[in-house]
Formats: sequence, structure tokens, C-alpha cells
Amino acid sequence: VKATKVGFASNTAVVTADTPDPAKCNNISTAEDVVINLRIRKADLSIVKSADKQYVPVNKEFEYVFLVRNNGPDTARLVVVKDTLNEKTAFVNYRTEDGLFAFDSFSNSFLWTLDELAPGKEIRINVRVLAAKIGDVVNRVTVESTTADPILANNTSTYMNRITGLRIPNVFTPNGDNVNDTFQIEGLETWSHNEISIMNR
Repeated sequence: VKATKVGFASNTAVVTADTPDPAKCNNISTAEDVVINLRIRKADLSIVKSADKQYVPVNKEFEYVFLVRNNGPDTARLVVVKDTLNEKTAFVNYRTEDGLFAFDSFSNSFLWTLDELAPGKEIRINVRVLAAKIGDVVNRVTVESTTADPILANNTSTYMNRITGLRIPNVFTPNGDNVNDTFQIEGLETWSHNEISIMNR
């Protein structure tokens, strides 16, 4: 049989014959009640946060990338991504393939919502920020939905990068291959006076 409705299923079987039956007490059998439940829909959501720069000169912009994926088996309903930006960064803008993005300047945080995300599908959210203060930047993002999630360990992602005053390269190779051909000190433009000394070691 196929379960078609939620509830208790009770079933009784009766056997009869034209021939007289001396023991009718065993002609009836009732099975134990079967509880029929709705199948609980599940969607394993995951999120991974990264950035286009790990070391960022102060007063320069960089971009966070959030990859949201539904690993299934069912569609995730009302997906919500929450992120509070670090106090050393300032929000600039965003872009995304789908969903509704809302930034709150008071709390320096954003919410991104999507009505549904099919199993096996993924969406990227790009958030551009300004490196406002020197120091380590630790940022944590979470994703959730109204659909039951069997694996919660991948619902958060933490990324750490560093805002630097100066980034001085320790090697350069001016050989014309367009890789490290020039010696460039990132962040040097934030100081009006500077001096470099070249020594033969």
C-alpha cells in the first residue's frame, strides 16, 4: 500500500467460509496502528567567504566573495545570509545574481534573502569595502533557511585578512616576463614624505 494522508492507519482483516467454523475467535486480525507523517524536507546549505586580497593597503578597496550553495536533497526556502562587517572596513557597494540585499549603516551589517534555492544550485554575493583602519580584519558570515538543515557545521564561514600601512616586497625579478618585474611598495602614497635606500649586501 501507499501512504496517502497524514494520520493513523488502522487495518482489520476478516476471513469467512461457507463451511461451519468451530473457532471463530481467530477469524479476525487487526494490525497495530501505523503512524503516517509528512516527509521532512531537508536542505544542506553551505557558505564560503573569501576576498580578492589578503593584504590590503589602508584606504584601498577590496572585495569579499560569498558563495552560497544548496547541497540538497530538497529546495531551501527563505534563504538568509547575515554578515556584520569589521569595524576596520566600510561598505562601498555590492552585486549579486539574485535575491534581495539590504545594508544597515548603523550596525555596519547586511542581510541577503532569497525565496528559494534549488538543490545543487549556488549563488555568489560580492561586497566591496574600503580598508579604513590598519590591523587584522576577522569577519564571520552565516547562512540559514526555514528548511531543515542536516549539517550545520558548514553554515558559517570566517575569513581573516590584514590591512597594512605598507607592503614592501622582498624580491623582484625585472626580466621582462611581466611577473614581479617592478618594485612597488603598496600603500606608499598615503605618506607625503618617504625615502628609499639601496645597498649592496
